Amino acid sequence: MCGKAFEDPMHRPELDDIPQEDPSFRGYTFNQLRGMSPEELKAGGFKPFASLPNEDFVYDFWYSILGEVARPVEWVDEAEKNAVMKLINQVWQEGLLGTFNHLETIRVNARSPAVIFERDRMQPYEDFARNLWRTYKSLTQHAVKAAGLNVGFLWEGNQQAFENALSSFDFTGDPLFDLQFIHILRSLRAAHQELREFRNGVLEHVGVVDATRFAHCYQSGWADETFENISNGCLYLVMFALWRRFPRHLTVAEIPKDKRPPDYPTRFRVAHHPVLHLLAQFGKGPTGAD
Repeated sequence: MCGKAFEDPMHRPELDDIPQEDPSFRGYTFNQLRGMSPEELKAGGFKPFASLPNEDFVYDFWYSILGEVARPVEWVDEAEKNAVMKLINQVWQEGLLGTFNHLETIRVNARSPAVIFERDRMQPYEDFARNLWRTYKSLTQHAVKAAGLNVGFLWEGNQQAFENALSSFDFTGDPLFDLQFIHILRSLRAAHQELREFRNGVLEHVGVVDATRFAHCYQSGWADETFENISNGCLYLVMFALWRRFPRHLTVAEIPKDKRPPDYPTRFRVAHHPVLHLLAQFGKGPTGAD
């Protein structure tokens, strides 16, 4: 499922000589910042941190995508870079953060012993589903398309149409990228089907499907799991869109959660391509961009 780290089909050394950003923030480590209260963050001059939820998706986008994966991208010019980065920020700042607000309401209601009207209990789930689907299908698709990755076929209603489009997709020719990209697209498609049917068939077009099949979509456990899967889907699509524009000798490694450095547990790392970097050392491959 898309919530788990994908396995690399080839072994690669851990970040040997790739220059990395300073992992500290004015002397504080990543985990120290996450452990501070909003008041402590504001007092220390970290106001942006104080206003954000202490959730993995925030740090995955902020540090792993914007701070790590975006660095080696080959842009046409500064205007293109700024335009794409603005759209990527909309994915998590406007889309996922807005959806998370509904998820927080769901969590609070689930923990609360107070009796509330059923319509009031159900409404946050419906707002959550609508907002999450918009973030995934509209905002994310728009962002990755601006970066040059057109994957509109991912949301095709017909499975055969999806498979046909996938078979004719303009792949990179790099098996390290292509094989993982195919795996992620198929995993995402499987993960989003229920959300799509709930949003389209129950909420937007009443009576299209049997609503009793989706009674579990009004449970907090479903909302938590769906948010994790779909937010990971947005993250992966953005990551692949940026990776596709790397110099050929670089690639992306996803570090399993239990192996991330404790002081700076970034999810994605830029690394040398295990094959092309080796060839370059012997003068038989690219040493940088084509």
